Amino acid sequence: MVNNMETLTNLMAERSVVGAMMINGGTDAATFALDLLVDSDFYFRDTRIAWKAIAAVSQSSNPIDLITVTDYIDSHGLNLEFHAVAAMCNETPSQANLKRYSELVKQSSVLRSAYTACLNAAEQINENGDPDERISSAMQTLSTIGQSSATGSDAVCASDVLGEVLEDMNAAMMNGCKVNGYKTGFENIDRIIPALEPGDFMILAARPSMGKTTLAMNIAENVAYLNEKRGRVLFFSLEMPKKQLMQRSMSRLGAVPAAAIRNGSALTDYKMAGGISEAMRVITANAGNFLIDDRGGLHISQMRAKAKRVKMKYGEIALILVDYIQIAKGDGENQNIKVGSISSGLKEMAKEIGCAVIALSQLKRIKGGKPTLEDLRDSGSLEQDCDIGMFLHDEDYEGNRGEHSLTEVFIAKQRNGPIGETFLQPQLHLNRFVDTNRLPAAKPEQEEKKFAKKRYDQ
Repeated sequence: MVNNMETLTNLMAERSVVGAMMINGGTDAATFALDLLVDSDFYFRDTRIAWKAIAAVSQSSNPIDLITVTDYIDSHGLNLEFHAVAAMCNETPSQANLKRYSELVKQSSVLRSAYTACLNAAEQINENGDPDERISSAMQTLSTIGQSSATGSDAVCASDVLGEVLEDMNAAMMNGCKVNGYKTGFENIDRIIPALEPGDFMILAARPSMGKTTLAMNIAENVAYLNEKRGRVLFFSLEMPKKQLMQRSMSRLGAVPAAAIRNGSALTDYKMAGGISEAMRVITANAGNFLIDDRGGLHISQMRAKAKRVKMKYGEIALILVDYIQIAKGDGENQNIKVGSISSGLKEMAKEIGCAVIALSQLKRIKGGKPTLEDLRDSGSLEQDCDIGMFLHDEDYEGNRGEHSLTEVFIAKQRNGPIGETFLQPQLHLNRFVDTNRLPAAKPEQEEKKFAKKRYDQ
């Protein structure tokens, strides 16, 4: 077991990097080293001071050599003798191997950072407090391991990316011209949003009791259980306990009224009991595709750590749901700043995990009319960070909806596609929405202009 930080160092690599830079600091390898390394990557005092001077000389657009570097050291009182710097030049085996020396220095730096993170995580485990919070804090600390190991993602010519684009196009063509990602499972929505792609961050918002959680659950169930292409779903249910979520799934998948599941009467009816059996079959046949975390008050850092653990344990994640964003915990002195930190954290999580993220959101109190992105509650960051902004709306909603009701699904923002609206029919007693070709009856005074906009369900 490593118990000494000095065993995670490479003195000769550090001195050779410094020496090679002063021998010839104008090469491509020197540019690579400057892009890759910072002074904190150097463990030993002399090499750290020398590299700080080298980086400063480079930023001032002066040539890098023994004289310019030692002049900077002397003029800034960095306390490193000329002969000590000159010795690094004399000891350098080969300036031609600068790139490899730089990589060795970076590797040692990353190992030291990992070692420090493990020590910090152990300290967090030993602190007083709730065990789950201590574990989450430790996992968040450990999740930083390796984040600084990248060797610098160089800018590339646009033409170099063409090959990757063509490969994606060919793969999509061979897959029946289907976009990479997962469909929502609603044909009306999929006409506007071809797929939920890795890295997508969607906000789903509506007034209370419009069916936000139901639609989000339906999309999750389609991805995990019902679509032709299925994937793993992780649901952070910050408000609703997992048993209620499972009751909703059984209601939808078995076409059994939710009330009959809650009071147990479904088991006394032959048809409903068959529905329960079918729901159980679908869920067990796709075991591991739907994971629920119903702990309330999770911090965004805890969600990211949990998602990483799920990915490590179970494999790739297709979709993460968060219900809902305003009761998650974030950093900041007021609610707007906190929600902003949560929003940016969810977007980063989508990119980091390589999956789509759907977060439910409340709306500001509005007098009426179709909601807009500006109506998202607590933070303008939600509007800026999301790739897709989707709203549910019913102009005639007054607390009750029957078999003839329609819910408008309005996509107000989509970075990589069109905006537009369509309709779903709510069947909330069965915890589901279904596709429909119907349009709401136009009000007499609005009949000429109500459907002037293009609709995607026609």
